[in-house]
Amino acid sequence: MQRQDPSARPRLSFVVPARNEAAHIPRTLASIHAFAPPYSYEVIVVDNGSTDATAELARGAGATVLSSAGGTIAAVRNQGVAHARGQVLVFLDADVSLTADWQARLPHALALLDGARPAITGSHCGPPDDGGWIERNWFRQFALEQGSTHLGTGHLLIRRDLFERLGGFDESLETGEDYEFCQRAVQAGAEIVNDPALRVVHHDFPKDLPAFVRREAWHGRGDLRSWRAFLNSKVAVGAAVFLFAHLLLLLGALLPGGGRVAAAGAALLLALLLASTWKKYRHAPWAARLVNAVLFYFYYLGRSLSFAHVLQRSAGRSKAA
Repeated sequence: MQRQDPSARPRLSFVVPARNEAAHIPRTLASIHAFAPPYSYEVIVVDNGSTDATAELARGAGATVLSSAGGTIAAVRNQGVAHARGQVLVFLDADVSLTADWQARLPHALALLDGARPAITGSHCGPPDDGGWIERNWFRQFALEQGSTHLGTGHLLIRRDLFERLGGFDESLETGEDYEFCQRAVQAGAEIVNDPALRVVHHDFPKDLPAFVRREAWHGRGDLRSWRAFLNSKVAVGAAVFLFAHLLLLLGALLPGGGRVAAAGAALLLALLLASTWKKYRHAPWAARLVNAVLFYFYYLGRSLSFAHVLQRSAGRSKAA
């Protein structure tokens, strides 16, 4: 572990939110200590109410551990930034580890952040080499995507002064705070640079279809916080088309002579899956594209479940009122 001068301002501040991450946090922190040098750095773990040994393991690995004041994951990350001293903030999830490739690419990333144009960089997290079929086809291919319009906070680098100028993450958002943050950054003139060469590994991607659907049901909530957010999200609109296609299929099955209605629903659904696969995975091998066309069905199924959550929540608010 690199020894730091506590009086010197570090070049990098790693902000790691964590909740019950005892299984992952030692590996994540070990990767930081292995690959952050030769730059000066600090590690801030914001413990969000863990009931396992997350906080103790983080302290033992040399991290500064904060107890979260509660609230959304955006609030947890903002709390970490409030205690950070580095010039560059590195947001890293507790189940994501750095690699030697990341270390080799870091000088290029820092030069980009120090350039004349404000920028945010990082990369999509890839799966471990021994990942399952969903990880190999969906997440590994996604990690190789070029030209993204946003980056997730699982791995994101930004200068502190730009982060403060943007006002930090929106703490009112239950999820999707990274997408909203990148949108504000672009509107303020910043460049979003997805750099697959900054390779990091995510160790807790879903291994089966139920977990995959649950993951997308959670992420989909961020697109439904308002009508504007919904209309600005191609994924949310796609989920609405997915539901409409199934409505046509249902009507076609129930109505006398509803074959044409059912055929229209099937055609619409197939077009959605194929178009989505082409847009997101056109760089992938054909075998991966075919698998991901099927996975897109379950992707939109999860995103569609977000509608039910929002409706249930709205009904609860109406009763409370």
